[in-house]
Amino acid sequence: MAQVPVELISHIVGYLSDDISSLRATSLVCSRLLEPTQKILFRKLELQRTHQYWPVEPGNVPDYKPGSALLAIFKQSPHLATYINEIYIRNHYHTTSLFASGRTEIPGWLALDHDLPLALEFIPVRGVKRVTMEVLSPWNDLPEATQQVLANILRSPSLLVLEIKEAPMYLLNLCRPSVLKFKTVLLQDPTIHGPFNGLPTQPERDSPMCLQAIGIALESSENAFLGFILDPRNQIGLSGVRLLDYGTTEEGDGAPVLRSLIKSCAASLRTLAFEAPQAQTNLDLSRCVSLEELVVRGTLSDPEYEEIHFAFPLMEALKRIPSSAPLECINMRIHHASDEPIESEPWIQLDTFLSLRIANQFTSLARVVVHVRSPGEIPSDELKSQIEGYLPNLLRLGLLNVSVIATFDIFDPYPTVL
Repeated sequence: MAQVPVELISHIVGYLSDDISSLRATSLVCSRLLEPTQKILFRKLELQRTHQYWPVEPGNVPDYKPGSALLAIFKQSPHLATYINEIYIRNHYHTTSLFASGRTEIPGWLALDHDLPLALEFIPVRGVKRVTMEVLSPWNDLPEATQQVLANILRSPSLLVLEIKEAPMYLLNLCRPSVLKFKTVLLQDPTIHGPFNGLPTQPERDSPMCLQAIGIALESSENAFLGFILDPRNQIGLSGVRLLDYGTTEEGDGAPVLRSLIKSCAASLRTLAFEAPQAQTNLDLSRCVSLEELVVRGTLSDPEYEEIHFAFPLMEALKRIPSSAPLECINMRIHHASDEPIESEPWIQLDTFLSLRIANQFTSLARVVVHVRSPGEIPSDELKSQIEGYLPNLLRLGLLNVSVIATFDIFDPYPTVL
């Protein structure tokens, strides 16, 4: 073992990356295996309470404070903190509960863990490449030391991927130009939730972030973020975005936001994902000359609501894609909660629509993927056979791939790019 090069040892140990128990066992074999296994074990710091508790009385609130244990580890072995290149922090929601003893405020654990900032300061932020922060709300309830250390993490000059959920919009002002991929759900508008203590109202960077992928889920009425991200003073470049995934978190028309985002990155866009009703408001895809994949999320509706069946807005969007675009994949992510048979006519129209355009408009089309989320009222095999039967031309051409799955995330296509 002493004669085996370090690079080869690291390569071999890398095959155990997804097997934590084996990595731990391997680290105990000999001293030469210790460092490469520790680098894998400590490359991601994940802090989240595993369950949302609903205590009977205030004194029964579970005490999740990882800071003290983490601080002890880093004080004893500070080199372990240098291995961290990904940080995931998920706070739990600030709740107000009514107990027999009266009304009680229960803050998120992040506001109660005063040792965590001391522990996080051991991590060299220059090595942090990926950050996820969720539920940093209310921001002003967090201790000042916690606010400062989280802000410093986001200032990492090596940060490539950022995901923030239910957090202040101004966190983006801390990021350096290195950020390439950004994903968010429910960013907080400073005019409603602010001001935010310690967060700059203007970007600290001197040059823009040049985003390559962006995933956004906002309330349909949310316009503040759109104005923020499109304002050139905020140094957020969208002209090179290759993947755009936009959705809303409630009923409503999100098409105006989506249209504005598409306009900013049409020429570079490779993958576009959206919710079907948004396509009913004349999405202009005529400048999407590089589009390779179109992803639509929708619902299989009852016949009486035929006008909202996902197939119709999908076809409207497809009509506007230029024939010069190298469209390779049409990807449908569909929810079907009813125990009624699916309606055939929209599928048949979609099959005819695509088969007539393959020779002229969609000459690069190689895959038509249909993923159906079904809670199980209709057997999976039966549902799959129904859909294949309604798309005979695509099936005959060898383009169709139908699967029925248990669930899918709102940003289903996005993780494959991250």
